[in-house]
Amino acid sequence: MAATMMKRLPSSMILLASFCLLFHIFITNHDNSRVLAFTTTNTAKAKVTSIASSSSSSSLGATKSLVWLTGHEDLRLNDHGGFVNALLEARKSNVESDDTNNNESHVIVPVFVLDPKIHLKSKSNASVTRLYNCLVSLEKEIASLTTTTTSSDSASSLIAPLVVREGQAAWVIPSLANEIKASSCHVIDDDVVSNMRQSQRLTCKLLHDMDVKVHRWS
Repeated sequence: MAATMMKRLPSSMILLASFCLLFHIFITNHDNSRVLAFTTTNTAKAKVTSIASSSSSSSLGATKSLVWLTGHEDLRLNDHGGFVNALLEARKSNVESDDTNNNESHVIVPVFVLDPKIHLKSKSNASVTRLYNCLVSLEKEIASLTTTTTSSDSASSLIAPLVVREGQAAWVIPSLANEIKASSCHVIDDDVVSNMRQSQRLTCKLLHDMDVKVHRWS
């Protein structure tokens, strides 16, 4: 009976249902305060929001940099220009804090924005599954590397847990930057896919208008 009902569903509905199931498995396998939560709307769109720990969204007295992950060849830590540049920025900031006896730390907040129109619409099952697997892998990598480098004055550089939110990046990223008082944002160079490229350019312009320094990498 269930198989018959699945056959009657449009392929897009099956795809979105599969995406929700994958994220449900991801959620139930992570028993900490920074898991990802999801809801499914009546239109069957997968809505992903972030329940981040305090260190990833509102660490008092900390300077913050965003590493915006677009989902296009950048869901990784290895050989990732954004993380490399953000860590260099954090190291410089912490050295300056040491010199001024300032105990403020520099927090790097990695964020992925799920835009259904970009990441889900007209995508194959294999593509959505690959996206899910990349996010799971990245979340684990970040968790394993979330360490604090301490100096004699207790200045530290911290990579916060992965933040995942749903919506249009041009709204979500500036909103998050304002929420955490980010001083900079690191994002990959313009994508070859037109809708993502337009999203990147608009978002970067809005961040620039907010006096958030935007650093592109390739």
